[in-house]
Amino acid sequence: MSPSTTDLGSPRSDPQKTRVLLEAALRGDEACWERLFSAHSGFLRHVLHARRAQSAGVDVEEVLQDTLCRAWSNMKSFEYRGVGSLRRWLQRIAENSFVDHLRTRPDPSTGQVDALADGDHADPEEQAQERELTAKLYASLARLQPSDRDIVIMRKLEGLTWEEICEIEGRPRTSVRRAYEQALNRLQAWMG
Repeated sequence: MSPSTTDLGSPRSDPQKTRVLLEAALRGDEACWERLFSAHSGFLRHVLHARRAQSAGVDVEEVLQDTLCRAWSNMKSFEYRGVGSLRRWLQRIAENSFVDHLRTRPDPSTGQVDALADGDHADPEEQAQERELTAKLYASLARLQPSDRDIVIMRKLEGLTWEEICEIEGRPRTSVRRAYEQALNRLQAWMG
């Protein structure tokens, strides 16, 4: 019998829950796999948007869906190597999928930055400003080293604790905090 997805809190923040869900997913439980993927999809979406800022014309949601399918079909090849191993594995699949989509896109000049605004604004000028700011943020994130970008995304956009980030990165807290502060300083300088 597979674990109930309602019995388990966020697999992102609990290594034991991640292991239980992974074991069930490896046995073919698609609901557990979707729960695991969902816990990491926000992070992957931010990483892909940062990559897209450098290469317009790729549909991030399509790449994310492709990542889900590729990861599910290759689940048997995944080897658990600690808390951050699933996230790193998924990120590698997402980035490879992104590159594949870049190669096959019909016309790179037609891409536009997705409107990440919540859509509640009636004022088109405000929406345009928000899209411009979002595009600038992702373009700046794309300039960071991947590990620094990941730390900023995990802390600022995903809301992970320092302990969770350190566990995922496999680095001490002082190292993670220093990288985070330096990355924020660079982002602030680049964004003006």
